[in-house]
Amino acid sequence: MFLPVSVEDVRGFFDLAKGEYAGLKDERTIAEVFSLLAGDVRPLALGSVNRAKDLIKMLTERLLLLHIAEGNKEHVNEIVETMTRQLFSHDYLIGRKEARKIIGAHVVDAPDKTEAAMMALFSSYSEDLELTRPYIPDGLLGKETQKVVTLRRAYVESADGCYVFRSIRDIRRIQVQPQVFAVQERLVDEGWTPEDS
Repeated sequence: MFLPVSVEDVRGFFDLAKGEYAGLKDERTIAEVFSLLAGDVRPLALGSVNRAKDLIKMLTERLLLLHIAEGNKEHVNEIVETMTRQLFSHDYLIGRKEARKIIGAHVVDAPDKTEAAMMALFSSYSEDLELTRPYIPDGLLGKETQKVVTLRRAYVESADGCYVFRSIRDIRRIQVQPQVFAVQERLVDEGWTPEDS
């Protein structure tokens, strides 16, 4: 059985192998560890992880260079290293205080009125995307045995309009044994569509 994997998972696996817990240094031993990993994760997926790692680094650098002068490339490289290697996970939240340490003077406090508008916008997105509600298909069914649900997953908005990424799923409660039920999901449709309102 092959496992899904992320950039952070692969990096963490090798950091563990080379770090204080295992301390592997011999190239042959590291090659054996890589073979073990390739036995659980499809080799093409490992290649994809490596490409994703390079893409993340490139995009981080390009985005930063939109705001930081090219002459300050060393500072940009330090930020890229911190954001892509030292924080370990994409779901790590960076507050303003820590962002100032990493990025510097480019991080500023929004005026009160702007901050209030940003928080209102976040609250609206949070409600639409149901960010505070865990996705539990059985709970969505309630007492019903079958239901088609539409989930908003992301928004892209501009002055020209709004697009939403929607997933439409068919959820069914099925009996697998006497008194034993399971929930089955089928993706009906998924993609970007214009938002009507």
